[in-house]
Amino acid sequence: MPIEIDKDSCLYCEACVAACPTGAIRVRRGEDGDVINCLVCGACVKACPNDALELEDLEREIDGETVTVKRIAWRPEDCDKEDPPVCGQHCPQEILRIEDEYPELQGYCVMCLRCMEACPIGAIGVKGVTEPESEPPEHPEGKGVYVHPERCVGCAICALVCPNDAIELVSTDEEFFRAEENEWSPVYVDPETLEVEQGRKVARIDEDKCAGCATCVQACPWGAITAPQEVSPQPREIENEVDEDACIGCGVCAEVCPGNLIEVDGVAKVPEKCPGCKLCERACPVDAIKIRLSYERLGTIK
Repeated sequence: MPIEIDKDSCLYCEACVAACPTGAIRVRRGEDGDVINCLVCGACVKACPNDALELEDLEREIDGETVTVKRIAWRPEDCDKEDPPVCGQHCPQEILRIEDEYPELQGYCVMCLRCMEACPIGAIGVKGVTEPESEPPEHPEGKGVYVHPERCVGCAICALVCPNDAIELVSTDEEFFRAEENEWSPVYVDPETLEVEQGRKVARIDEDKCAGCATCVQACPWGAITAPQEVSPQPREIENEVDEDACIGCGVCAEVCPGNLIEVDGVAKVPEKCPGCKLCERACPVDAIKIRLSYERLGTIK
């Protein structure tokens, strides 16, 4: 029973990739982009010539119940650590590989479930135990490019990348679809000043100005925009950094994070990867947070 990723809902933000201690989740780039993960199938265990891998039973508490799951255990003292590894040649996901840092063998799932905790939209579950919470937004019939207000966090990135100035932010009574779980304090970004304002505003597309290019669909960090045709998220790179000397531990960043991904313990702890909406960076009163967001074709978002 491996982890299960709802690929239709996945934001490809790589928060799960960064959270996984053994590199058991990867995102493939390019036109055939996909998210892959260890299936805990045991093929690597059977292939290992030194019995350095083992398929173990593990008791975990999931959704308040104790269940027995399977995980892969690695004994580094018995591993040849050859590159490429023999086990990797038999992995159906082609995910096992040798890296420089410990654990040198990467790509096997230890069922720590950190990926489930890291996913900002609940798109990860455990097969046969708990289904992913997420459901992809359904595009409304007869609509062109459309913003789902319950999914929009008001980050205004869509407005910044729109070539026709067809997007504005408007007030709404629609709650963010993860508001209850995340206890989010609604804010929005003024596209003109890039300042964070209190209140609930979401993007709205002017159908008369919209050319249907779907650039906003590709750029939306939270997957809040859909088009009549299938549009894949544009590959993006995210680098998050906190200046701990500058941080005053006020917690504003945690309050405005729609994914409940930031912890404050003296200083802010921002995850290595996230959707990249930049609300925390823009809201920080001392400029201690830097979210570097760049897209393959759109470039860096200021």
